Amino acid sequence: MPGDTQPDIYLASHSPRRRELLGQIALPFSPLDVSVDESWDEDESPEVFVIRVALEKARAGWAQVANANPLPTLGADTVVVQDGTVLGKPRDRDDALAMLATPTPEQANLLGACRFQANRALLHTDTRLMPESRRVWASWNYLARQQGVDEQRVSVSYYMNSLHRLERRKDYIISLNPWREPHPTTVLGEYHWRHPVLDTAAVQAQARLDDIQGLNGVYIAGAWTGFGFHEDGIRSAVDIAGSLGISPPWEERDPERGEPPTAPAEVSRAA
Repeated sequence: MPGDTQPDIYLASHSPRRRELLGQIALPFSPLDVSVDESWDEDESPEVFVIRVALEKARAGWAQVANANPLPTLGADTVVVQDGTVLGKPRDRDDALAMLATPTPEQANLLGACRFQANRALLHTDTRLMPESRRVWASWNYLARQQGVDEQRVSVSYYMNSLHRLERRKDYIISLNPWREPHPTTVLGEYHWRHPVLDTAAVQAQARLDDIQGLNGVYIAGAWTGFGFHEDGIRSAVDIAGSLGISPPWEERDPERGEPPTAPAEVSRAA
């Protein structure tokens, strides 16, 4: 029951399920938005890993409120373990196939149809990687530079102030595969990602996806099943949940029945 009464504890977690559990025991709490590194070190046992992450979440939450309204802060984490290995979220088709012990030929062919490309992203404040005229700045900015007679180098700059409605004096920009390097003093972070290549083979695979959903208990979701955006990944997961009779928590409840969304059904595996 976040926000209803004076909280007894803070919950350092994004999980709707944990919020639901605290609500069921009528414990007043206030959620905290925390971000910690949840990368698994293979030298850690799953038990040590989940305790470490839960503690880091609790400490990060406590740091936010210690000087204002110190209350007990709850951190929690959940992992899925198979044969002593922590199963994370698959980053691409290779990860997804590795998680399947015996993929069917149809599953292997479909997942293998979508290629992934390595991309380099820089978070910076160098406006030279934006259009020269500020009047044409957009949330997404496509930039190109002629390298030779038949060669052109392209990049995309995301204007974060617009995308996230940041009211800041500085301009924050993420440039994907920048055609020129931003000034070193403006660089705030460098990241390396793998993004789907939505070519003809990938689009044809998308059309065949419904034919294999649920085969051997495996359901396939991901941004590559749509246009490659985060929203496409969420939509594909919601579609799978709907096919299993599970409603997302943001959907309105039936006012006549007054029932919460359907409880999650057990799914053997997901990729």
